[in-house]
Amino acid sequence: MFSIWVPSTFLTRLTFSSTLSTNVVVGLVSLGLVFPLVTGVYDLSIGFTLGLSSTIVAVLNVNEGMAAWEAVVVAVIVGVLIGCVNGFLIVKLHIDSFMATLGMGSVLGGLILLIGGANQIVGLSVGLGNLAAHQWFEISLPVFLLIVIALVMWYVLEQTPSGRFFQATGGGKDAARLAGIQTDRYIFLSLIVSAVMGTIAGIVLTAQLQSSSPDYATQYLLPGFAAAFLGATQLKRGRPNVWGTLIAVFVLGIGTEGFNLVGVQSWINDVFYGAALLIAVGLSVFQRRPKSVTVTPDGTDGLPSNAAAHVPT
Repeated sequence: MFSIWVPSTFLTRLTFSSTLSTNVVVGLVSLGLVFPLVTGVYDLSIGFTLGLSSTIVAVLNVNEGMAAWEAVVVAVIVGVLIGCVNGFLIVKLHIDSFMATLGMGSVLGGLILLIGGANQIVGLSVGLGNLAAHQWFEISLPVFLLIVIALVMWYVLEQTPSGRFFQATGGGKDAARLAGIQTDRYIFLSLIVSAVMGTIAGIVLTAQLQSSSPDYATQYLLPGFAAAFLGATQLKRGRPNVWGTLIAVFVLGIGTEGFNLVGVQSWINDVFYGAALLIAVGLSVFQRRPKSVTVTPDGTDGLPSNAAAHVPT
């Protein structure tokens, strides 16, 4: 549609490169949500984890004079602690994941204002910005970071026993526990993964923009969930998955980039992501519904007598 609408500006190498770079943070947030969603829980605090990590890196680097890499290490440690707290609330105290992470998000939002104040922080180390701006084959380094993380997550989820245990936990926690799977452990680990991914997203965003702002905490939650749920409709019927999520991230990114090039006002992005989330959830639920079997008048299910031989195990 955009190729026909604005071909002179949309069908360019610059637009392609820009779409990849500007959607890296959304991609990191979306991939962070895959593990909790696979295990059947939500992490609504991931956006605020992003905002807090951005604030920590900026405050330590600018206000305290700490080296950029040291500030990044501190932010990652804080991210792990956030994941542990979420895991404790959900696994040990049995608080619903929606409510627990919603409350944690509010706490983190307060910490962002306490640590960094209400104003934007600028003047970060040039090296951090140069690292984010560095390009290979006209594609920025954070894009390659996103791909490497996606490969690791795909391998863990699809090619290892632990990945099958994550999926079994989300497919039916009670059944998985009766089968001997330590479901609480995998839910706990999924929340740590989510928090660390939110932290990495915050670090990358800070490096890209060379600044930190309290507004960052609320800008990426909706796009992240929209891409994660839309990704569940791709490749795996109704199941959150890594490559489907990346496809969704860049499909949605192309949409927002196209609207920007057309000159539509910025409010369309919220409408676009909100509509995408609603449609994605609806499609995901529809795809996961069991298929009905038509019963013929003779009392059979209409399947050939040797149908059982063709059912995949």
